[in-house]
Parts: sequence; structure tokens; C-alpha cells
Amino acid sequence: VVKRIEKLFNQDFRFSIFILKLFQVILLSFILLQICLYIRKLKGNLFFTIYFLSFLLSPWIIKFASNLYFFTPFLFLPMLISLMALLKLERFYYFLPLYFLAILIKALSGYEFISTIMLSGIIFPVISLIDNKHNRDSLFKLIFFSSIFMFFGFVLAIILHSGIRGEDVFLGFKSIFNEDILRRTWPINSENDGNLIGTILRYFSI
Repeated sequence: VVKRIEKLFNQDFRFSIFILKLFQVILLSFILLQICLYIRKLKGNLFFTIYFLSFLLSPWIIKFASNLYFFTPFLFLPMLISLMALLKLERFYYFLPLYFLAILIKALSGYEFISTIMLSGIIFPVISLIDNKHNRDSLFKLIFFSSIFMFFGFVLAIILHSGIRGEDVFLGFKSIFNEDILRRTWPINSENDGNLIGTILRYFSI
């Protein structure tokens, strides 16, 4: 059977980029479908339909679904974990290690969109905290502790990368800060050279 499938796709499934991309797309599809199903349980059919169609028709998800660099399934994993925790709110602490691992693995594979990913892990609990007059204490604890665990996952990834980049963790972090963080977030060597306000205003100019 495997040989027939290999012949059909003209691929060697023992090890290939194709099979890795296929696995990632299947995993991403599973995670997105689970998100929609959990939203249906929490918010009803209307929100389920909105999210399902948004995921299904989004050109960005289609574009990045098989991109191994972005490790796309982990872009949405914290959101799924938050929905699972909301349905088991009285035992939400069971899901805290999952928050930690999701952000750690994503950060180790790349820091792109990391702030948005971490926010997606608390957005539904925040909405529930605003809408729900009951269980506010548990919801606040979920938001607080999940944020702490995600932050720890991010910090551990920085420490591990720092150890790789330099002779020690301090020198490695200094290299990351100067060569990556400042270079990508601060307007150095631009026409506004160091003028943060000027750089921000450029986004509002026509």
C-alpha cells in the first residue's frame, strides 16, 4: 500500500520534506477543527461558523500551512489549550504545563508572531471574564497563571538560544539583543535613524 501511495505522489515516504509538510498540514487542520468545535461548545453555532469559515477561507493559513519554518500548528495551539481549559475551568491548572510547552516549542523554532500567539492563549478567558458574572475568580487565575507559564516558556527558549549563540548565556543574550532584537525592532540605519516616533508615523502616512 505504501509503495502504491509513493508511486501515486511520486515521493519517497521513508524520509522527505513532502511527508513532513503533509504531517504539519494534517496536524494544523486537526488543531483548527478542534478550536472550532470547542468554540461551538462555548459560544454556539454562530461563532463556530464564523471561525470555521475564517480558517477555511483565510489566504494566510493556506500560504503558511505547509511552511516548516513557521511550524504553523503551534501558532494556534495556545488558543486551543485555552478553550480546553475553559471547559474544565475547575481543573484549569492541569493545562498550565501545556501552555509552557506550546510557547517553548514555538519559540525554539522561531519568535515570529510570539506576542500574538501568547495573547491568543488568553483572549477567550478574557472574553469569558468580561461576559461571565460567575467563576470570575477561577477565570482570573487562569489568565494570570497561563500568562506566567507562557512567559516562562519564552524565557527558557531565550536562555537555551543564548547558550548556543555565545560562550555563555550572558554573552549569547547580548548577541541576540544587539544583532536580532534591536536590528529588527529599532529604526537603526534608516532614514529616521533612531527616531522611534518618526518611524511609527510612517505607518500612518499615505
